[in-house]
Amino acid sequence: MPKGIPKSGTNKSWFSETNPAKRTKEQYEKIAKILSEQRTGGKMLEATKKKISQSLKGKKKGTANPMWKGDFVKYPALHTWMITNYGRPNECEFCGSTDRKMYHWANKTGMYKRDRSDWLRLCVPCHKKYDAR
Repeated sequence: MPKGIPKSGTNKSWFSETNPAKRTKEQYEKIAKILSEQRTGGKMLEATKKKISQSLKGKKKGTANPMWKGDFVKYPALHTWMITNYGRPNECEFCGSTDRKMYHWANKTGMYKRDRSDWLRLCVPCHKKYDAR
């Protein structure tokens, strides 16, 4: 007997409630609405939010995570860690400006440690000057 065909000769799943052919018009409209919201970036359903929240609870974060690399991370990951833990800079420590559009975390020593004293908040022009010296 070929795979997928039961020995009795009939496919029992055809008659089940979950068979798409047995869905009502209202069920199809509900499914279409959910899928269109997901595709267009619409708001998530509360049930979906709860499922995501439950799945994230108890996850190991930071040093408790077995994938934690400590100071042996690459450049982008460490900058992301700085922004996560100390926020985005909003003033320059060299020129004192607070009206620029963008500020960076600049590393002082080039060692890229997870130590706040090894970092400066600089505006883009000051960061370029600092790195060029």
